[in-house]
Amino acid sequence: MSENKNPKDLGLDLAYGYENSTDLQRFYDDVAQGYEDYIRQTGYSLHKHLLEYITLNAELDGYMVLDVGCGTGVIGELISDDYPHCVVDGVDISIEMIKISGSKIVDPSRMSPNAGKQIYRSIIKADLKTDFNIMPSNRYDLIVSAGVFTTGHLGFSDLVNLIPSLKHKGQVIITVKKNVFVDDEFKFKLNELVDSKSISDYLIKEVDIYENTIYNDQSYILHFRKI
Repeated sequence: MSENKNPKDLGLDLAYGYENSTDLQRFYDDVAQGYEDYIRQTGYSLHKHLLEYITLNAELDGYMVLDVGCGTGVIGELISDDYPHCVVDGVDISIEMIKISGSKIVDPSRMSPNAGKQIYRSIIKADLKTDFNIMPSNRYDLIVSAGVFTTGHLGFSDLVNLIPSLKHKGQVIITVKKNVFVDDEFKFKLNELVDSKSISDYLIKEVDIYENTIYNDQSYILHFRKI
């Protein structure tokens, strides 16, 4: 197996530096075709950690799932493969990413009830910093997201804006980059939501973003329920 490449050498770290959504959208439109090569070349692993956590801590049979920042469909593909009775919707800022994720189907060779079907039932193009009101209310059993609550992307207020999309007792299982969790005071603000009985007590688990020895960085997996 070849040695993993440094993410900085591939230019994807530039996504952390944009100050407006228009530039961020243009960036992801430009890199969409090579995005999954980037994942393979760098050892990026948040999607794997997230699915492993979901498998151990949530029962998804029959769930309605919203994949926030679905990108090219890496998380949706894993969920649709392993949980054939789930319905997965996506939302993303990049139309070029959506074209890729929207074209994906569950592996036809798998002995699965949804083999050959599209992995997403529907995908919404939206900037969740401004367009969150278009998301349906009380629809989803689970919101998932990998690598989107990160520097220059979504923060705590954007997470709060998504909670109305959950059904009663619906769950949030997302990754939050460690520095964003600290800088955006996630712990303090989550405690306020717990105290107001808006959400359950929450769990956090630290995971490595990359499975390599070149670029050491961490995220938290954050898990709570809507009350």
